[in-house]
Amino acid sequence: MNRWICQFMPVLFALMAWADAEALRLSELGRPDLAELGTELSELRRARRTAVRARAEVAETTEMLVKFRARERVLSLTVDAGAAAQAVEVLSARNDVEFAEANRRLQRQLVPSDPLYANQWHHATIGSSPAWEWGTGSADVKIAIVDLPFNLDHPDLAANAVRGWDVVNEAPVYEGNDDHASMSAGMAAAVVGNGTGIAGAGNCTLVPVKNTSGLTSDIVDMDAAIRWCADNGIRVVNLSWDGAYSDVLNLAAQYLRETADGVVVMAGVNGVGLLDYTNQPYIIAVSMTDGDDRLQSHYGPHIDFSAPGYQVYSTTAAGYGTGSGTSYAAPLVSGVLATLFSISPALAADDAIAILKATATDLGAPGWDPQFGWGRIEFGHAAWLAAAAGGGANLGRQAFEPTDSGLWVSAEFHPGLAYVLMGATNLNPSVWSAVASPVQTNGATVGFSVEPAADAAFYKVVGELDFQ
Repeated sequence: MNRWICQFMPVLFALMAWADAEALRLSELGRPDLAELGTELSELRRARRTAVRARAEVAETTEMLVKFRARERVLSLTVDAGAAAQAVEVLSARNDVEFAEANRRLQRQLVPSDPLYANQWHHATIGSSPAWEWGTGSADVKIAIVDLPFNLDHPDLAANAVRGWDVVNEAPVYEGNDDHASMSAGMAAAVVGNGTGIAGAGNCTLVPVKNTSGLTSDIVDMDAAIRWCADNGIRVVNLSWDGAYSDVLNLAAQYLRETADGVVVMAGVNGVGLLDYTNQPYIIAVSMTDGDDRLQSHYGPHIDFSAPGYQVYSTTAAGYGTGSGTSYAAPLVSGVLATLFSISPALAADDAIAILKATATDLGAPGWDPQFGWGRIEFGHAAWLAAAAGGGANLGRQAFEPTDSGLWVSAEFHPGLAYVLMGATNLNPSVWSAVASPVQTNGATVGFSVEPAADAAFYKVVGELDFQ
């Protein structure tokens, strides 16, 4: 299988804004009287209130916000939009400038209109709101709920649900009323932002796949369900059942990975204590956490991730209710994976899993452990990294600060990125090269200490995707 994302891939970023003033060229940013060309921010805002302006989809100019050391207030300077990143570097390198940044339009964290959203503590825990800033899902990505059929007509599921398949009787599925499956479906993909009930992880398509006529299911029927999903292009298959140890199901999950570039997610099993299960490489098994990130289920070698599932609020067959179980932690992970595929459609299954590993909150022993796997999923960070993989995210503000020995260059820290300091003698993109300086981080920012030399007058921090 060809992997779309290499081990290292540059993250591209752009800073966009708009202004009326004539743009300054990069060569003019070295003028000694530059501060005299600036506009007070209060004047800028007054001009905006009284002017009618057409906002282009991609602006031609950018407002640079600059704090000159000799001035009390920040001033605005206008540059060409395409030169914004270079302008930050040029301005920040001036001795008379304390800091410079582009005037960007900030976004409010998305809070869906679903009236019962406040009952879903798990969204705040995993960072759903910041994740949805990058995308709330796509109908093109399908999640199979392998179980008795959920209620396809539920007002909070119907818009995301399509008919499915009964692998036991080899017949279409048009309806259902099972509570267990309906809660699972709601955790994964109850409609986000429809003004009704709750919100799932994302607005992806829910497909009921019936693998049983009661409360038990044979492995052969689960195998058939996974293989039917693979043959029908379903990328995420949720099995809220025991069986993550099964070699047969792992082989079926491998078939899904190779056929549909998909992922099988399974429950880690309710209860207390160790289960000495085999960790199957193609099955993602999920343990359950509560609102305080404590383990509330069995654990063992089979666990890959943990997720909220204890006393969570979701859809039921006839309405809404609270339930506990790895059966609900697993579909939350399924919904997160499906939303990552929606944010970055070319994202490979292996890379989506690697993103979850890189961004998970490590709750147990450092690295993988049998209680929490690679950690409790962190949807917000994972969505950012998925967007970065598709070229849609940025590194945030970069800062340049003079020190006694030279210059401190820093940027925001994001898990899943390896950071490199680049330097150049001019702003021609072809002449940038890596600068030998060890990266330092405090968990919020990364930085490099560098002594400016004649062969590197300009600096920038570059983030490269690193899933290893």
